[in-house]
Amino acid sequence: RAAAAAAGAGAGAGSVAEDKKWLLCDLEEGWNHLEEGWNQVASFKSSASTSSSSTLKLPSSMKVMDDKGNVSSVAVSSGEVVACLGLPPPPGGWYGPFGFFRLVSYAFVGVAGLGVLFALSSLVCLDFFGFLAAALLTVAALVSAAASYAHEGLANEVTEMAKQNDQFAQKNDKLTEQVKELGGVADKLQSIEKDLGVNMDQLKATLEAMHRQTSIQQLATMLSAFCDADRDGDKNQRLTNSEVSDFFDSSDAVLRGACPTFDFEALKQLALTVGIGLYAMRFMVNALIASGDDNPHKSTAELSLIMFCFDPEHHLESCLADLRLVLTDTSEEELRSILQEKKDKFAIAAENGRIPCKDLHDISHRVMTFDATGAKSPSASRSPKSP
Repeated sequence: RAAAAAAGAGAGAGSVAEDKKWLLCDLEEGWNHLEEGWNQVASFKSSASTSSSSTLKLPSSMKVMDDKGNVSSVAVSSGEVVACLGLPPPPGGWYGPFGFFRLVSYAFVGVAGLGVLFALSSLVCLDFFGFLAAALLTVAALVSAAASYAHEGLANEVTEMAKQNDQFAQKNDKLTEQVKELGGVADKLQSIEKDLGVNMDQLKATLEAMHRQTSIQQLATMLSAFCDADRDGDKNQRLTNSEVSDFFDSSDAVLRGACPTFDFEALKQLALTVGIGLYAMRFMVNALIASGDDNPHKSTAELSLIMFCFDPEHHLESCLADLRLVLTDTSEEELRSILQEKKDKFAIAAENGRIPCKDLHDISHRVMTFDATGAKSPSASRSPKSP
């Protein structure tokens, strides 16, 4: 009997342990299913809240268990449902606050439609007060719909202003960095003065001498490019067609270094049509020399004079704008009249209306000799001299 009792007790203990094991397995499996369900719900909410398209994401299938305990997937939808008849979504999607304002505006539009129907019905029944009430209802509903829909315009304006503020903040940060770098340049210049034992004036004189030497080398490069291109072509001291391409291929880097912001591709296209003569080359040399001047607009003005000579009809305004930046002692009307006079007097109709560059040499001389801090530029009527 004791042995049987002991055996029964052992069996009971084993049964309890087995029941605990199965219970833990069931709890673990249930927790996994619950976690999977929460993940699906969270992903659905995230897609629904962040989506700004005109469709809603829905589950495309669901799991079903049959009588025998087998689990299978059954398709329930295509996975997408058109939201609000496919209308363009508002900012933030249909689930955001502006989606609510959009729906309210649609509701007021529907009320306005009902007001129109009531007004027509009142007219048929000759009900003046009913017609007046329906008209007031229609107007009030339309005003309310417009007020509700106006929130989207406000949201778009605020978003645009936020983007501009971000851009300005980035520019301010960049400007701050540049100012810091300028402070570092000043410190480096002071250290150079101490190390070399020279003052700032001597350093500037040395840099100007180096710039003159570099300009001479660049000038030699550009003149060599002109001579080589002319030597390989017609040898008539004027570049045309393929000679123009050869010249710009050799001197493009030098010209862009003198005036990086100028459109040399447009200059090349015009030069292919009318050609490049010696006076046009003189204007380019002036632009190269003026690149080291205190007024950086002189280079652009010289090159703009070439563009005006090549095509006076389309480049008068741009040339006028560049000349005004240099010849500040001359009014816009006076400069315009000078350029217009040159165009009317010297334009060659048989050559696409171009003006020979030698006829604008007096303006080029004024540009090169103008000193904004000192005396004014020489008059255009004065006999020109080579700069």
